[in-house]
Amino acid sequence: MREIKFRAWHDGQMLYEDWSMNVFRTIGDILKFDTVMQYTGLKDANGVEIYEGDIVLTMHGVMAVEWNDDACLMQFDDGSPINGGEMYGTHKTIIGNIYENPELIADSGKEKGE
Repeated sequence: MREIKFRAWHDGQMLYEDWSMNVFRTIGDILKFDTVMQYTGLKDANGVEIYEGDIVLTMHGVMAVEWNDDACLMQFDDGSPINGGEMYGTHKTIIGNIYENPELIADSGKEKGE
């Protein structure tokens, strides 16, 4: 069973907290943040937790992690599954996120929202 965790982008900074116990007590608390991102339940090759909005270097290039509303799952921005087993395995490393390092996606030829 995957651990449910969140982080938030708010006022130009990334907030990492144990929100299960303090910040996320009500919907009003959640809505005070600019953007809330969920933990995927996966870690990169260095053991760092992968969240929605992270930019990951894979064997197939630089990709952003996003939520797919239609399929109700986390995926890379090219539509491939983030837990693609043989396709990506442990060969994925977080190199930034779309809020603090948008140039990493721009440099790869992808822009947020395209």
